[in-house]
Amino acid sequence: MDPDFQEAFNDVQSSVYRTALKLRSVQSLCRLDLVDVSLIQHIISSEQSQREKQISLKVQQISGMLMKLFQRVRLEKPGQVDPKAAEFTLSLLTTMYDRSGTGYIKTRSAAAALIALSGSTLLAKYRAFFHFYAVHDGKVALITRSALRSLLTDLNQIPAIVGESCTLSCVENATHSCFHGVLNSGIVEEKFLSWLRSEPAVLLWLPTCYRLSATEMVSHQARCRVCKIFPITGLRYRCLKCLNFDLCQVCFFTGRLTKPHKRSHPVVEHCVQVSAKANAKHFLRTIRNNLFQERCRRKEAQRRRALETVEERHFPTHKKTFLPAELSASPLPGPENLSFPVDRPILESPKFISENRIVMQRGENNGKTPEQSKTKARAIASFEADVLKMHESIKSIHNESRYI
Repeated sequence: MDPDFQEAFNDVQSSVYRTALKLRSVQSLCRLDLVDVSLIQHIISSEQSQREKQISLKVQQISGMLMKLFQRVRLEKPGQVDPKAAEFTLSLLTTMYDRSGTGYIKTRSAAAALIALSGSTLLAKYRAFFHFYAVHDGKVALITRSALRSLLTDLNQIPAIVGESCTLSCVENATHSCFHGVLNSGIVEEKFLSWLRSEPAVLLWLPTCYRLSATEMVSHQARCRVCKIFPITGLRYRCLKCLNFDLCQVCFFTGRLTKPHKRSHPVVEHCVQVSAKANAKHFLRTIRNNLFQERCRRKEAQRRRALETVEERHFPTHKKTFLPAELSASPLPGPENLSFPVDRPILESPKFISENRIVMQRGENNGKTPEQSKTKARAIASFEADVLKMHESIKSIHNESRYI
């Protein structure tokens, strides 16, 4: 990628948004946003059958595949494909997967890059990843640990082309998180798709790039409080602390601020125009955050303690870490209203705690006296009563907001 071109995005503070913006530009340059995943699968599969499913293809064969690919796109979308699109894409693939100049590129590596930068939906991309990297075990197709590691390594070469690659440890951590608690040699498609929807950190650039592409022409009837642009085009960010405070994506990405907004305030991201009902809901939430600051802080502290307890109990060796700058802006997939406020209350439900109580009692009743069991039961009952009080206090907060 041109260094001067990369320099234009260096003001973007979040590495996820910076990577997504650069890759969106690469996608537009190669016109891969006009390509559908089904077309990629059809052409690569036909080429594999002709070459007896070779593991690698010559660069000349990859070039022929790309020529066929963009010829089909020209027929479907005349006048929109650059004549040099195939040449640009071939140069991109060779730079990513043939740095030593061997003249060969792995078929599924090229497929992973084309699929990731295509214009299809995230679900279609995820299913295509499974199709190319799954291993057939009898009648069931599975993604093994080695196959997932290969997929993540191949996908990691895409942000590396714009100077934003992750370390190998990120790939290993992502593989471990996907197979956490899995005893089999592989996972089925449903488990694989569920893990990808949870947005592992190593692939956050993929849904973010998709949202940037899907919202380029979306217009919001709101004014940016920093640059004063109206209407806001693309992604819209609304503060959940400041009243009627909106930011355009350029000001949000570059960290431009104005009073009274601060960087630590929770925000919500909108990909489409917001309805009147959603506007009222966000307004009431902003009022609540300002009127009940101390109570919200206490609830947040209680929530964090509860989550830490659950993590220590169920995930003693696996902890997620987030960069401070990305806490209030964790990207989520899909061209829809997406919210990720920091102050969102997430507490354990009484049902969840009662189920845990049953498991604990079954494991701890053996070898204990009746007096010890009664003492333990009283402690658990007291804990449940405290949690129920917490839920009642949250309901009272919502009722007070409704009256306001």
